[in-house]
Amino acid sequence: MDENNRKKLEALGRTLPKPLPVPEPAARRKGTDPRHPVETSQDPEQLFYQLMGASPDGSIPPHMLERLRDLERQRQTAAAAGRSPSNQSRPTAEQDLYLQFQQQLEDADADE
Repeated sequence: MDENNRKKLEALGRTLPKPLPVPEPAARRKGTDPRHPVETSQDPEQLFYQLMGASPDGSIPPHMLERLRDLERQRQTAAAAGRSPSNQSRPTAEQDLYLQFQQQLEDADADE
């Protein structure tokens, strides 16, 4: 490299912008982001209504159905262990709808 090209390269190096800051990895940021109630709900009834509200056509992704099933199993285990369910003062029409949905989940489990 001749002296003229070296000087041009050094001058160019001084005029280049500083590197952009490296963004924080998504794994670290995830914990601070506000999460949707569908992701945080621990009550199967509340999760059911959140899912129905979030889905315009009533379809629910398989991973969310599995989460709902897991919460239902936890509730049933707690009831079998002598602890009462968290919400027993539900209106009858709402209770009927929820029981029908619970039966569909159990039927789907039996089909698998």
